[in-house]
Amino acid sequence: MSKTNIQFISSCYNFNKVDHMFFDFFSSREEKEAISHIKNLIFLASVDGKVHENELASILLIAKREGVSDININKLINNPERTDFLVPYSLEHQEQYLKDLVLCMMSDGNIEDREVNFCKSVARIYGYRVEVIDAIILKYLNELKENLKSI
Repeated sequence: MSKTNIQFISSCYNFNKVDHMFFDFFSSREEKEAISHIKNLIFLASVDGKVHENELASILLIAKREGVSDININKLINNPERTDFLVPYSLEHQEQYLKDLVLCMMSDGNIEDREVNFCKSVARIYGYRVEVIDAIILKYLNELKENLKSI
C-alpha cells in the first residue's frame, strides 16, 4: 500500500479507536492484565504531579518483564484513560503487581501519602483485607529496601 493510500485511510478513520478495538479483540487476558498494571504504575508515578526518571525506569523494566511492547507503553503514557483496570486472576500476579506498585512508589526516594493511598486502594480492589494492607505494604517496603542494600 502506498504512502498516499495510508494517508487517505488515516484521514478517514480514527486509528486510535481502531487500534484500541483491535488490541482488545486480539489480546489475551494476561496481556490485558499486564497493560492494566503498567497503566496503574504510570498513574502512581504521576500522582505527585511529575514522573521522576527513576519511576519511569522502574515502569519500563516492569513493562519489559511483563512483555508489554514499546508501542503499547507509548500508548499508555499518551492515553492511559483508554485502558481498563483489571484485577489479575492469579494471586501470584496480584502479589507481584502490588510489590511493583510499592517499588515504583519508592523509586523517586520520596513516598507521598497520595501514592500510599493509591497502593492501598489497589490492594483493596485486589481483595486484601483492610486490616492487613498497611502491614503488607510495610513488609514490601522493607523487603525492597533490603534487596537494594544487597546490590
